[in-house]
Amino acid sequence: MKEATEAWTKWRGLVFEQSQSGQSVAAFCSERGLPTWQFYEWKKRLREPKAAEFVEVQVAHLQSRCDPQGHGVAQLRSV
Repeated sequence: MKEATEAWTKWRGLVFEQSQSGQSVAAFCSERGLPTWQFYEWKKRLREPKAAEFVEVQVAHLQSRCDPQGHGVAQLRSV
């Protein structure tokens, strides 16, 4: 897990550095010995939103009945 975090940090820094350098991606990567395809892959990965994390939910029970006028009324009740 630590290596993954380090990779994200490294590439975030490289993408930022390239954007500030005024160099083309090809020149930037060539100067640093980086494959341009890898640079573009990381740039895309960093731009995409992370997948949503799972959130715990509680199941609710639906209770239905009729009001005095005969209309259905539903109530949600937590478990």
